Amino acid sequence: MIRRLGAATVVAATLTITACTGDKSSDTSNLEPSSQQQSARPPIAVTVGPAPAQPGKSGRVAGYDSCTQIGDDVVTALGFDAASRHRADFVFDHYSFIGCEFDRMEDVRGQQLRVGSLTLWSSTLSLDELRERPDFLAKRELTVNGREAFGHRLEDDPACNIAMPGPDGVFVVKVSSSAALTKWVACEHIEEAAQAVEAVLPPVK
Repeated sequence: MIRRLGAATVVAATLTITACTGDKSSDTSNLEPSSQQQSARPPIAVTVGPAPAQPGKSGRVAGYDSCTQIGDDVVTALGFDAASRHRADFVFDHYSFIGCEFDRMEDVRGQQLRVGSLTLWSSTLSLDELRERPDFLAKRELTVNGREAFGHRLEDDPACNIAMPGPDGVFVVKVSSSAALTKWVACEHIEEAAQAVEAVLPPVK
């Protein structure tokens, strides 16, 4: 079951380039396109630790990590605090949810308080496996920027989720808000959030 878990951690990817100009390995133009893409990280101000080890007993491991591959610009444009980036991973024997969570901050009676959150997960589950979950409510089929998608809520969580095919199986966008603290209603903005995130996801193969 998907539940919020905040745990701060660090991921860094470095590309070693030899100083010898005669060595072809120092010429990034010789790299495969996928290698160039991996070395080009989006602007992220706050680094977090690596994703936890995944048992992968099903033979599936989530490799796409929103903590390092979705930039601050996407998060900020949606009204969330990119500096609050923190890990929110869930790893089970046969599937995983790997990714980060971001806080939405607002002035509440003179204090900056957390009034909502955005969570971005890459999961090894398939869209059909999510569709079959008996604890999901408000199920609906939709498309996000032309990509097949599935909206839902958890039985014991008022937050809204949209799942779509992603690099590892599905990619899940979740938004939540506190009705006691803000007039901003998360579920009214879930499609906007999913559209912004989908635009920077790798294309479905």
